[in-house]
Amino acid sequence: MTSLEGINIVEISGIGCPGCMAAMPEARQAAGELGVGFVIIDAEKREDIPKGWNIERVPAIFLADGETEIFKCYGYQPEEILFLCAEDALQKYLAAKGESMPS
Repeated sequence: MTSLEGINIVEISGIGCPGCMAAMPEARQAAGELGVGFVIIDAEKREDIPKGWNIERVPAIFLADGETEIFKCYGYQPEEILFLCAEDALQKYLAAKGESMPS
């Protein structure tokens, strides 16, 4: 068992990006269902993006533990798909650390 404190869904967005605006509520909902935080980073503020995160386009959606990337996808994803993919990646990440999802 573990706390999910410090684990977030992070959306890297561009100002005026329609796909980013569409993805935001879906990513926020998935974060709530996973029990993790939700953070938005403006793609133009490069200093806010953790080193080593390769951003090919926006929206870029990460599941991360601090600066450690657990899962990444690009573009709009329906909440159900984003949740299932992020949940699977989170379970594998925690299992590798000898932990499990909180009940």
